[in-house]
Amino acid sequence: MNRFDRVPGGKHLASSSSKPEIGVVAADLMSSIVDAINVGIVVVDRHHTVLLWNHFMEAHSGVRANEIVAKNLFEAIPGLPEKWLKRKLASVFHLGNFAFSSWLERPFVFPFEATRSITGELDKMHQDCVFIPVCGSSTGTNAVCLTIHDATDTSSYQMRLESINEALRRETEVSQTKSEFLANVSHELRTPLNAIIGMTGLLINTELDTQQREFALTTQESANSLLNIIDEILCFSRIEARQIALRSKALEVRECVESAFDAIAVKAASKRLNLAYEITSRVPGAIIGDAARIRQILTNLLGNAEKFTESGEILLSVDATACQPIREVDHRRGLVSHGWYEIHFSVQDTGIGIPEDRMNRLFQPFNQVDVSTTRQYGGTGLGLAICKRLVEMMGGEIWVESAVGHGSRFHFTIRAEAAQYNTPDYLARGQPVLRGKRLLIASDSDSNRRIIRSYAHCWGMEVRQAVSSTAALQLFEVGESFDAVIIDIRNSRTDGLVLAETLRSKNTASELPMVLLDSRGFQDDDQHSKAVNAVVTKPVRPGRLYNSLLHPLARVNSLSPQVVVQQPIGQKAGFDVKLASQMPLHILVVDDNAVNRRLVLLMLKRMGYTPDVVENGKKALTALCSQHYDVVLMDIQMPVMDGVEATCRVREDLAPNRQPQIVAVTANALPGDREKYLAVGMDDYISKPISAKIVAATLQSCYRRLQAIHARRRRSKQGRAVA
Repeated sequence: MNRFDRVPGGKHLASSSSKPEIGVVAADLMSSIVDAINVGIVVVDRHHTVLLWNHFMEAHSGVRANEIVAKNLFEAIPGLPEKWLKRKLASVFHLGNFAFSSWLERPFVFPFEATRSITGELDKMHQDCVFIPVCGSSTGTNAVCLTIHDATDTSSYQMRLESINEALRRETEVSQTKSEFLANVSHELRTPLNAIIGMTGLLINTELDTQQREFALTTQESANSLLNIIDEILCFSRIEARQIALRSKALEVRECVESAFDAIAVKAASKRLNLAYEITSRVPGAIIGDAARIRQILTNLLGNAEKFTESGEILLSVDATACQPIREVDHRRGLVSHGWYEIHFSVQDTGIGIPEDRMNRLFQPFNQVDVSTTRQYGGTGLGLAICKRLVEMMGGEIWVESAVGHGSRFHFTIRAEAAQYNTPDYLARGQPVLRGKRLLIASDSDSNRRIIRSYAHCWGMEVRQAVSSTAALQLFEVGESFDAVIIDIRNSRTDGLVLAETLRSKNTASELPMVLLDSRGFQDDDQHSKAVNAVVTKPVRPGRLYNSLLHPLARVNSLSPQVVVQQPIGQKAGFDVKLASQMPLHILVVDDNAVNRRLVLLMLKRMGYTPDVVENGKKALTALCSQHYDVVLMDIQMPVMDGVEATCRVREDLAPNRQPQIVAVTANALPGDREKYLAVGMDDYISKPISAKIVAATLQSCYRRLQAIHARRRRSKQGRAVA
């Protein structure tokens, strides 16, 4: 007899096989037990057809067994959570030998009523519904048995519920305490770091000898490293506490990739590493996603590649394939979907590689490949764990391929919607000025030759390649002619220039446009200006390469070399000493820390401003009542009166025509801090440590807002005068 050949009440379905009498008795006994126990038992097959429905189910549903057996469960019992229940059943059929309970996730599965023993009132029955796979001898899971326990008034249910509530309460308390602790630690560390980074920035922009500049740069680099460690710990903590939400908006994939290289460009240049990236034509130009988080992942992987690579190159590749949506398109966001893609990023290096027996710890928090006391490479061990969590939040996965001595290749994928994208000129096919021109690529890097060749073919150029200076010169010696040359010889810094000068000395190439690729660019170097027309910093951006070829080739027969020298990535811009004359502002600085006050004062003076300074919110309020200020740079945590209270008092006490722009300048850098300060009446927000660039940009925003306010007031006065 098949295990499903019986129905409640000891009745059996027809069976073609004869069994010994003891088997019939046992089957009858089992059927009686199934009906007698005070637990609901339902068995369904893959098509949700009911195979068994015991007396408990009859009593609580009002549906007899002979009315539902051999019928669809969802058609026979209205009110079931159909989508949820079908998904759970499908999981059990798929996973096989695996059972789980629903009481935590959904305490009401079947629409049953229960009589409470204390009040006697009818209410919904709390149910502990357990899903149990029923397996055949060779066919795998062919049915699922659901056992439904009435947990409405049972002590076990109450104990479980109380236990869960207590655990949740403790977890919330621990999470809150942890968040507050980290916020305080972050604030206390960022305050002195603000002074260190800011003061060294001011020092670097003064007249220093070589040794003094080296000391200042080392100090600043060390402070920035400490700041990165703090940010990593805070980021991981926020991810663990589920306090990070992705911010979706349209972003350009190429811009995101290019900006990620900025963080490692200077260090990579000091090692003479070749930096390159390639994006296939399958990748949408723009996607809807969180640019900051994608850039964070790329920066982390590129930083690791630079750290563990002493020579060779770092190559970032991006590809894409169409995929199914991971969520419905929300048209209310104002973003138009152009299909879903799985974007595949990979970062490959020629570094030391990773031993196979240590790969399992790579993506675990606080774990590192090398944990010995003699380890050469530092770090918190959180970077890759953060990357893993962020990638998973974006619907992807992350993994690594590596071999000791042969470098590593980290991969990660994300799923995103394509967005509207207008192809720039430098990526458009068949450029009129460049079409048909003969280009020589002299490069000892396979990656760079491949990438530049793809750009040149897109522009319609004819390409020849040389893997060395000697090979390039041989092409000219056999009589080949070219319209432009791109030189990328990395054996030493001068190799590329030597080739350019040699070609310039030849009559056939004396006016030939030449572009030199370099890891750092050149500064105050007259040597290159006579040899090449442009210096393009690596990794090669197609826009910059396009412009460096377009300008000289557009000047037919009139080459007077016009050098396009890029500012090396990472070089800090100086202070705009004319900012105060361009945007006159009366500024008040409010900060209780003497070093921070001194730092902001020096920055503003470098920009031409003469600010006033006070040390707490109460004194700031007194100063604002006595004279007018355009901008207030307001610290938050101060004695006597903090920045938030001071801002509220200013907004309440001062007349509308005397209201200043108030900028929060604080070491609080947790999610929601900016929104919190804007909500109390502040106009902008700067997180410490501050930089001259950020301060200048903030003052510009304040000036524009003030100008707009004054313009509205003038129009209002004119309107009243006319009336």
